[in-house]
Amino acid sequence: MRFLVIKQDTSLQALTAQLVKDGDHAPAALDRLRALNPHLDLQRVGKGAVLLLPDSPGYKNEGDKAGDDGFDLFAKEVTAALRDGTTRATDALAANEAQEKEFNKLFKSAAIRKLSDEDTALRGRLDTVATRASAAAKVSKEVAPQLEALKKGAAEELKKLRGLLG
Repeated sequence: MRFLVIKQDTSLQALTAQLVKDGDHAPAALDRLRALNPHLDLQRVGKGAVLLLPDSPGYKNEGDKAGDDGFDLFAKEVTAALRDGTTRATDALAANEAQEKEFNKLFKSAAIRKLSDEDTALRGRLDTVATRASAAAKVSKEVAPQLEALKKGAAEELKKLRGLLG
């Protein structure tokens, strides 16, 4: 079993030209390709998609063998991308939390309290902002564990895929 990471958006016609050796075997080869890749719409394969390829004489020698370093490199790229993405998301959540603390401190200040006591419209707007900030903080607290679960789940799925391919 081999796999190919698609470098740019492509089509079934382009994949056929790239992967299938003999035009006579093309229909059977494409049926096999569809069976191995139910997760993809082979009419429009997007950049970054992972295409599983059988080891058979009807296919050109494209892609990386699952036992080669190719899969390990792919797994490392996926793991690094998830790590970097979750780190950025976690940093953004921390920045939002710090901003919320500053807003809360400001809302509780004597000057804002005095202004809001004198202006009911301002009081209403401040209450709305406080409610939205509280809801956003709640969502932020729920997102962090979900990000960790995503990383863990991806690692488990990569391990399963490694077992299937190799």
